[in-house]
Amino acid sequence: MIDVHMSILTADPPAELSSTLEVRRRRKAMRVIARRYAVSILAVGISLLFKLYLKTHMELGMEQEAPFMLSLAAVMVSGWYGGLGPGLLATGFALVIGDYFFMEPFHSLGLVTTAQKIRAAMFTIEGVVVSVLCQTLNSARRRAERNEAEARNLQKELLEITDTEQRRIGHDLHDGLGQHLTGIAFMSKLMEQRLAAKTIPEAEDARKIAGLVNKAIGWTRDLARGLAPVDLDQEEGLASALKQLTEGTSELYGAPCRFESLGNSHFRNPPVAIHLYRIAQEALNNAIKHARPRSIVVQLTRTQGEIRISVEDDGKGFDPISVRTGGMGLRIMRYRAKMISGQLEVRKRLGGGTVVACTCALHHSQKDASYAHRDQAIGSEDNQGQGTAR
Repeated sequence: MIDVHMSILTADPPAELSSTLEVRRRRKAMRVIARRYAVSILAVGISLLFKLYLKTHMELGMEQEAPFMLSLAAVMVSGWYGGLGPGLLATGFALVIGDYFFMEPFHSLGLVTTAQKIRAAMFTIEGVVVSVLCQTLNSARRRAERNEAEARNLQKELLEITDTEQRRIGHDLHDGLGQHLTGIAFMSKLMEQRLAAKTIPEAEDARKIAGLVNKAIGWTRDLARGLAPVDLDQEEGLASALKQLTEGTSELYGAPCRFESLGNSHFRNPPVAIHLYRIAQEALNNAIKHARPRSIVVQLTRTQGEIRISVEDDGKGFDPISVRTGGMGLRIMRYRAKMISGQLEVRKRLGGGTVVACTCALHHSQKDASYAHRDQAIGSEDNQGQGTAR
């Protein structure tokens, strides 16, 4: 039963579905190609209308003297939009139109004089060269876009891997090292009590050991909390993590730091929550290190259309040049905001200080959350099915 169930889960899509998808891809490709050649014909047609207008209204008969004057522009548009094939089509189409409408004998095809043949040959060469150049530029542009997309995806994956590893290390610190230190502290306390009961002088040393271990436990928890923010995958996890961040910062650095939550704080989207939390964490660290503030306010605002996080301090402000160039921390914050389709804002605070804010549209978050709920539902169904099979 388990083998049957697993084979159903891992089976390839039906042949009919694959055939339908392939037909759709081919139709889409054909529509794109047809659109490119249609633009080519349209560009030559527009140039023809403009040339006929010039021939009728210009006293010197410019198009009669230079029958391919505007046709090269149509070839450039066709090659830029469609590439080599549409560019060559526009070249041939414009050559026929120039011969038919603007070369004697008019309204007939056929190059009569040597001058006409030279003009047609020069335009053909120009059209081919322009088409090849446009095709080369289009290919280079598409390669650059693909490389940029691959670089963005790679950077995103590296950032996600970094966050995942940080959370894993944080969990290991909390569940592994923290538990071991707690056990050592318990044993040290027990040893202190036993030594004290027997009035042995080493009881004081055991008490000091227990105190040192308790300090190590506190440091371990702080490290774990920084690496793995608490319950970011829960609905109120982001608000809870930010509150703990501000409280820990206030205790560690002695700077008054408070957290405010406006609107509905329920927000369940671990990737977006992680990025928002890291942006607030970096902005808070920058304020502590560089601004020398008397107070800091971290605010999480949830409205119907967006979620916003801001870190506001009353410190000495910032240098506009350093904000434009951006240090490593600021560049990472901007990149994290970009990863969640958000906008990062760094501005001066009214009355002195700095405001760092990141705003993210909720429709991106809701889409990701719906995918997460769907995956969880599928996973629960699979687990139930495997349990039944067993």
